[in-house]
Amino acid sequence: MELSTKMGNSVCDQFEKENIVCPSILRKHIFTTGAVDNIDHNISSTTAQGSFHGTGISIFQHPTKEYP
Repeated sequence: MELSTKMGNSVCDQFEKENIVCPSILRKHIFTTGAVDNIDHNISSTTAQGSFHGTGISIFQHPTKEYP
């Protein structure tokens, strides 16, 4: 748990310094795609209270023989 917390805090610190969210393990020269989707919890709620709205972003890298 402590290691996971430190990793999460490190990513948050990087975001605050650079104002960008990007996984620290992305590799150069590899074809990369991304998917973005909204996250809605309790979408039947008529007010913002008791509901959650957010965005999920997934990034995928596709290695090749030249760039494993």
